[in-house]
Amino acid sequence: MTSPNSTPPSATPPAPTAKRGFTVRPKWIALLLLVLVIAYLILQFPVFQKKAELGSAYAAQVGCSCHFMEGRSIPSCEGDLEEAAWMVSMTADDSKGTVTGSVPVLASRTAQYDKLMGCQLLPE
Repeated sequence: MTSPNSTPPSATPPAPTAKRGFTVRPKWIALLLLVLVIAYLILQFPVFQKKAELGSAYAAQVGCSCHFMEGRSIPSCEGDLEEAAWMVSMTADDSKGTVTGSVPVLASRTAQYDKLMGCQLLPE
């Protein structure tokens, strides 16, 4: 005898429902990657800044020698920079006899031309 609410013995029990597990969504992966990249950049900032200081000092010295000693234009002097210095720009101030090399936001250095001493980097 079976009760009216129970399933008959010949009927198969319903299939178990799948449990909802942890699913990784693409936006969470992108967010995690973004956080990792930002953390990496923050940790590497001092290294980037030192390289930018070195590159801008190099550009100032090369630009000063090229512009004031050789008499070439600044765009022509920028061609003398190493290929790795693509972020460095040069500007000249003919009235002061200086050339400034700079990497945007990170560093800037200036070299000054002297007739007796040539081009020298100015203290920071």
